[in-house]
Amino acid sequence: MAFSREEWGHVVEELIRVTKPGGFIELFEIDPNYKQPGPSYERIYKSITALCESRGIDVNVVNHLEDFFGSLENVHSESLEVTYGWNKFGELTAQSFRLMALAMTEKIAPELGMNPNQYQQL
Repeated sequence: MAFSREEWGHVVEELIRVTKPGGFIELFEIDPNYKQPGPSYERIYKSITALCESRGIDVNVVNHLEDFFGSLENVHSESLEVTYGWNKFGELTAQSFRLMALAMTEKIAPELGMNPNQYQQL
């Protein structure tokens, strides 16, 4: 989620260029569109989306990453559905999102009309 669509094209081109013949490229991206998100997540997600879009970043790039690998053979995509907090992976995913959201406090809190302390209490 850190690159614009154009930048993703360049990143993938470079990954392809430096990969040995017979090698592989593996990417892992999280789809931020959760099923049944809570109200706090919805508010944070909308702000993150607005911030990313203002910088030309497509937060839904995960849904079309395969498009960048059109010239390659043997391209596979796999989706995993994870329930936050349900198992160890779910706990780690939830913790990762919380840490990312906290790291973005200075950018997101004003978008939500909050001060940093209010935001961190969400």
